[in-house]
Amino acid sequence: MAERAAVIWRAALDVRLPAAALRGVGHFAFADRLDQDAWLELTAATLTQQPDLEDADHIAERAARSPASPTAELIAAAALNHGPADDYRRTETIRHAAAHFPVLRPRTVPSTRHCAWP
Repeated sequence: MAERAAVIWRAALDVRLPAAALRGVGHFAFADRLDQDAWLELTAATLTQQPDLEDADHIAERAARSPASPTAELIAAAALNHGPADDYRRTETIRHAAAHFPVLRPRTVPSTRHCAWP
């Protein structure tokens, strides 16, 4: 079934459907049976035609499965750029994208030491 979905997705990209027709393909982030490399390729291709995908937080989560992939990094960056504005989903998008961008990872703050002044 996942292979058929990928064929249809690829066909939609090949005929260059209007951007609005591709908006919902962000839901493919939930398709665990869809090969990760195929998902990365198709999602990146979709982003060139329609950067404003639904479910940016889930897209970033799926991209985080491939932290060493330049394509996944591009997808995570797009999710950050075009992701949801509401607090929870935005926070989740950032959390998942952090796999690709170390600057987004939470840092531990070193403890401050009290100096004893003479």
